[in-house]
Amino acid sequence: MQFVSVGELNTRTGRLRERLGRGDDLVVTSKGKPIAVMAGVNEESLEPTLAALRRSRAVAVVDGLRKAAISSGRDALSMKDIDAEIAKARAKRR
Repeated sequence: MQFVSVGELNTRTGRLRERLGRGDDLVVTSKGKPIAVMAGVNEESLEPTLAALRRSRAVAVVDGLRKAAISSGRDALSMKDIDAEIAKARAKRR
């Protein structure tokens, strides 16, 4: 995987496009920090690639929620405690 700056993306678009066409992936950076991932796709691989990206993001969110629950002790709540938390959250919305 190659890291390219936003400026480099602007000045070397043709070369980078060729790399994407070969199936390479690029990480775009701004001020040294990653801001985007570019993946080479074609008409057949576009939808499966997007679906895989969405699944990966969902898994990352669930992992984060699990870690937060463990660190706060919420992973050990009983069903009674969970129901009480849900009721409290619903009451706040009213």
